[in-house]
Formats: sequence, C-alpha cells, structure tokens
Amino acid sequence: MQQLVDAFSLSAKPKDIRDLAIWAVMFEAMLKRSELAALTIENISVDTSGLIHLHIQEHTIALSAIASRSMQRWLTVGMIESGVVFRRIDRHGNIGEQPLDHSSIYRVFRRAGEELGLSQDSVFSGQSPRVGAAKDLSDAGVSIPDIQSQGRWKSPAMPAQYAGHKDKHDTEIAKYVKKKDWEK
Repeated sequence: MQQLVDAFSLSAKPKDIRDLAIWAVMFEAMLKRSELAALTIENISVDTSGLIHLHIQEHTIALSAIASRSMQRWLTVGMIESGVVFRRIDRHGNIGEQPLDHSSIYRVFRRAGEELGLSQDSVFSGQSPRVGAAKDLSDAGVSIPDIQSQGRWKSPAMPAQYAGHKDKHDTEIAKYVKKKDWEK
C-alpha cells in the first residue's frame, strides 16, 4: 500500500486519484466489492480532525489519515457532492455518474499489480484488500473473531483461511456440511 501511495499521491490524473482512494479505502475498511460500488456520500462522515468515517450497515469504520486524505482528494477532484462515491472514468478522463461495476473494480486492482511490477502470477483481485487486511491483522495478533467482526464476515471460516489458520477454517466449514445418506 505504501508503494502505491508513494507512486500516486502527487498525481493530478483523476484515474490515479480515484484508484489510490479505492486501494486505501478497500484495504483499511475491508470492503467487499459490492460495498465499494454501493458507497455513497451519505455513508461518509468527517470528524473535526478531518478523518473520515464510513457507515456500512450498522458498522462505523474509521479511516487513517492517509486513506482519509486520499478519499477527500478524490471527492474534491471528482466534484462529488451526492450519490455514489466511486464512479466510472472514461478514456478521456471524464468522470461519470455511474458506479463502478465488479469488472471495473477488478481492473483497478489488476492495475495496482501492474504498477507495482508484480508478475502475471501475482494478479490482485477485488478480494485482495480483504485478504491482505485479514493477514495483516492476524500477524499483528488480532483474533479471528475480531477480524471476522471488522471485516463483517458471517462466519470465521474465511478470515481464518486468509490468516493461514487452516484448521480453524476446516472446523468452521464442517459446520455447514451435511452428510449424505450413503456417508453415514
């Protein structure tokens, strides 16, 4: 993330500004692609220090200074005062009214991998920020239930898998598997 901030924080291109905001916000807030596409101005509040808080379902997610600055810069450059936050940009640099769809979000993350010089074997996807954030939180000693809560997962299975806790993942998945008559 820091390499992307270093590479794009001074760019004046709307696409660079938007993509940096997407990368930062999706990572820090552990947003799903659908949550990013549905994010509206009404889901954002700014505290007195200038930090942004996202309101997703019943959760409030505080962004860091870096992510807040990236988001504020995008809102300013995009002149976004209402409606969806992350919008399409055409090949001429015109910012549209339509939200990004899943394939557009995928392209934003594929571009991040290209910008970082990653091989084609290491392509980012729209799920990469959630996976990376879960790993970082686990490495920092955050429990799987806390990661589950922060990432708004219904089950601890996926955060356990992302954090490398295969045994916990398998235990959680087993709760949903029904034995067939011939397996009993």
